[in-house]
Amino acid sequence: MQGELKVWLESIGIKSPKLSAMHGDASGRRYYRLEEPKSIVMDSSDMKESVSVFVAVNERLVSAKVRTADIKAYDLEKGFMLLEDIGTTHLFDKVEAGNASAYYEKAIKTLAQVQETSSEGLEPYDADFLLSEMNLM
Repeated sequence: MQGELKVWLESIGIKSPKLSAMHGDASGRRYYRLEEPKSIVMDSSDMKESVSVFVAVNERLVSAKVRTADIKAYDLEKGFMLLEDIGTTHLFDKVEAGNASAYYEKAIKTLAQVQETSSEGLEPYDADFLLSEMNLM
């Protein structure tokens, strides 16, 4: 599938894309780190319907001023997306005894912003959906 993904990247102006596979997502999506321009590429070709949901949720979070990776380009028909690469540093790696409080306060503030974001029109996160998500692991 990487061949079709590279053709799409070239069609949006990225010449000779160099992709490195990323691991860790418990879904049918595949993620790649793109060297130049530094970005993340999501291949959701097996779950194309998830791209429009991803875009809609991202728009809601941005409007609520929640920091998310910028969506640079996407193709709903192919199931591809080009995202801002926000790095590899985990919050846990930044927290130390002297600064933990500030990071936790920021995390709690962000969670509150997420909770205030409208969920109108989204599928309910009910018991069936939760079980489906848990079964991915």
